[in-house]
This record gives sequence, structure tokens and C-alpha cells, in this order.
Amino acid sequence: MPDYNLIKSVCEKNARISEKVLDNFLIYYAEHKNKTGTEFDSKIKPFKKLTAEFPAGSQARFKSQYIAHKIFEKDGLIHKYLKHALVKNLSRDEKEFLLQQSETPWKFSFSIIKDSPHKDFYLMEDIFRGEDFLLYSPAISDIIRETKVNIWFNLIGFNSQCWQSYGHIAHYQSFEPDDIYFFSTELEPDIETFEELVLNVEENPVPYTMLISGADLPVIIQGGKKVMFIKSYIDVSSLDVNKMKKDFKIKQKGNVLKLSLNEPDHHDFTYAYYDKDLQEMQLCAMSEEEYELLSDKIKKYHIPVPEFPDLRVSAAMYSIAGEILNQKFTFDEYEHLFIAEPSPEEKENLYNLNKLANLMIPEINAGKKPDYKKLAEKTGLDMDTIRTLHQHINSIVNKK
Repeated sequence: MPDYNLIKSVCEKNARISEKVLDNFLIYYAEHKNKTGTEFDSKIKPFKKLTAEFPAGSQARFKSQYIAHKIFEKDGLIHKYLKHALVKNLSRDEKEFLLQQSETPWKFSFSIIKDSPHKDFYLMEDIFRGEDFLLYSPAISDIIRETKVNIWFNLIGFNSQCWQSYGHIAHYQSFEPDDIYFFSTELEPDIETFEELVLNVEENPVPYTMLISGADLPVIIQGGKKVMFIKSYIDVSSLDVNKMKKDFKIKQKGNVLKLSLNEPDHHDFTYAYYDKDLQEMQLCAMSEEEYELLSDKIKKYHIPVPEFPDLRVSAAMYSIAGEILNQKFTFDEYEHLFIAEPSPEEKENLYNLNKLANLMIPEINAGKKPDYKKLAEKTGLDMDTIRTLHQHINSIVNKK
């Protein structure tokens, strides 16, 4: 049984030395000597819209964390600094601290809590390295008393007994490992493995730090199902449409077929597309349950549905990743083909509603009550419709 009180004393001593040697000395030295601060400023500049919304002091904390990582990362600046005269003048404990940190590189870790064997100690699992580690963090204890957390993002260093966090502790309510992987591949399309994801985070943690903007986004539930964007691409040389009509409603636009589930309670956004030109099928669903239902139906026709979908991302990450990376993602690339053209009657009705609004708004703004009878004569709309629109516009004006 580990002596957690002894380990805690090591952690507290380590924190005291870190504050003196790192926070009050090496951070500033590295910023000016090696331009690490300028490097950070350049990397965070593309995200200035986001950072403007962060609490005061956030960017300074991110910068300190970035510089600390540059000092203690694998082959980091600490190996140069150990030979520096100012370091040689530190106390024995302080020099031992720096030497120890140089031997075990600091790293950024996306992790989950597996257990808490003692107060403020957590057995963590690094979800992309596949490693477990013991972390001492009173800050995590404070966070989980107030907030439900699914994934953590920490900069961690080893103190000979366990790991400790340094700087800002990011935590996310709704993100899952697939979400982080999705973000990494949108950031760097060449990423194909967890190992490449980890290397990318170590090389430039700044974009991943920006995920804090989605920290409090909740899990989105609709109809009792967690909303996800799930998609698979399947090579299919041909499709026997007639056989599939038992399970699917089928529409066609050009060489693209849309197959909707022939189920009474299925989600409106669950369907498959088949592109005859590309000889490719796409399965699209917005929940795990709907994707499984769709894939089971598709498998009945001997179509090789992959074991894992090509895209699986939460609604929260889909939204925040686009905001961070300034991209507009297109989940359904064939949707525009199947949007129904309004009927002539619908077009005329919409025209009349716009005409009504244009006639009514100036009178409302002038403080006058519109003449419903005259408006009905000019637009051809019934009195109930005119009254409803008047009430709606009034409510908007009063809110302003």
C-alpha cells in the first residue's frame, strides 16, 4: 500500500520549488533568451477572436504553460539551462529538482479518471498513449466538486513518486476520445493514428488549448438519444434497388440515390446515399442507435459495413471545432439535391407574407394600428394570419 502522506509531502515540496525556480525564474528567462513567448504569441494569434472571450489572465496562463513545456519537453531547453551559471548558483534541492525534471520529459495528456485511491490522488488513463499514471492534483478535486468532467487535458511532470499538473487544467463535460481525434484530423489532415495525434499535441499544444472554449458544452440529447454525427463510406459497385424497397424509401436525383429508413420512429436525419458515378455508399446518422439500425438494415443486402464508422463526433465538438478552426463542416454533402422545390402556392403565400410585413411594419413603427381589412384586400391573406403576424411583430418591437 503506497504511503500517500509521504507522496503528498514530496508533491508539496516539488510545488514550492517549482514556483520559485520555474514560475519566478526560468519562465521569464526562456521567454526572453529563447523567444518562447514570441513563438507562443505567433501560434495563438489565429485564435484572437476566441481568446477575447476568455476570462482575464487566461492567455498569460496559457503562455506560461506553453513555455514550461518548451523547457521540460523531450530534448527541451532545460538541457541547455543546466549548464547556465545562474542555475549552478541555485540551492542543492533546486538543482536536484531541475535535474530530475530533465530526466523525465513533461507532456500534455488527454486523460480520464479511473480511480481515486486517496484524497487528491487520481489514477488516470492517458486515452491516446494507453498508459495509466498516478496524479496528485487538489485542483482536480476542486473542479469535480462543482462540475461533471468527461475528459481532462493537463501538462504533467514527474516528481519521482507520481505526476503533477502544471498550469491550466482543461476539462470537458461532453467531449469523448473520438471528438479529440476528429479535431486533430481537421487541424492536421495527415493524422491517421493516436501516435501521430500525440506528436502533434506535443509539437503545438496551442490549438488544443483552445478547446477550453467548449469546456462547458453539455451533452445534447434529443428523443432520449445522444446527438452525434456518424458517417461511413463504403465502396459498392452496384445496388439492387428493387430488393431494398422493403426496408427503405428511395428517391433519386441524377445518379444519386437517397435511402431513408422505412421505420415509423426513426430519426429524420438517418439515411444512406448511393453515388452511382463514384460507386460509393454513405451512411449518415445522428445517434448511435440510429446508426446501428441503419447499418443492420444495410448489412441485410450483403453490403460490407465497416466495424467502425469513418466519422463519429459529438454535436458539441462538431460545433466548437468549426468555430476554433474557422471552418464550415458539411456533414451531408448530398442534401442540397433532395431539398424540395416550393410549390407555386407556397411561393405565392410566402410572397404575400413578405408583402404584408412590408406594409405593416411602417405603421407599427409610427405607433398606428394596422387596418386589417385593407391589408387583407392588398395581400389576399385572411384576417387570422394578419392578426397573428401583427402580434408577432409587436412582440419583437416591445422586446427591443
